[in-house]
Amino acid sequence: MRWLSAAALALFALAGCSPEPASDAIEADTAPAQGKFAEEPAEQPVPATDAQCSSGEQTIFSCKFASGKRASVCVTEGDSGFAQYRFGSDGAAPELAWPATPDAGKLAWASVAYSGGGEAQISFARGNTRYIIYSRIIRTNFAAGEPNNPAIEDGVLVQAADGQMSDLRCDVANVAPVNVELAEKYAVKADDLFTISE
Repeated sequence: MRWLSAAALALFALAGCSPEPASDAIEADTAPAQGKFAEEPAEQPVPATDAQCSSGEQTIFSCKFASGKRASVCVTEGDSGFAQYRFGSDGAAPELAWPATPDAGKLAWASVAYSGGGEAQISFARGNTRYIIYSRIIRTNFAAGEPNNPAIEDGVLVQAADGQMSDLRCDVANVAPVNVELAEKYAVKADDLFTISE
């Protein structure tokens, strides 16, 4: 089920992810567990379900990659609930969880409408590496009439300080795209997208 605000729903209806998942080589280069963009493990690991969000938490985003690893953005439980990015294997403590605590930082979000589609992003930086979680729908048929023939993609971009960028695409059958209403409530609003799709 797609989670969208009423305004976002009028602009775009995100419905899945790309049928072209990232290659294993790209995932091996960018997965935190592989060392190239490795991050410290969570200080206080959070129990993981299939979406890495526990049953009492809300899921802002979740997707599984061809490698079997998953990226999720969860709203932690309790009065001090906050949005947290998690990366790792289902059923195990995350290999990366950011921020570790509410006072350690906040995720940022942005969205924009395209002609016949739109994009929502959530972003954060750890050291010299930026992570950009995205859900987008892009119109591919501009001929008069329908169909729109939308290209639908969800994934995580990893940008290194040296300019290297890797794009991890979600498995089409295992995605919960960016929930704009929850992102607005639990993350900081940015004025522009963090990166523009090509």
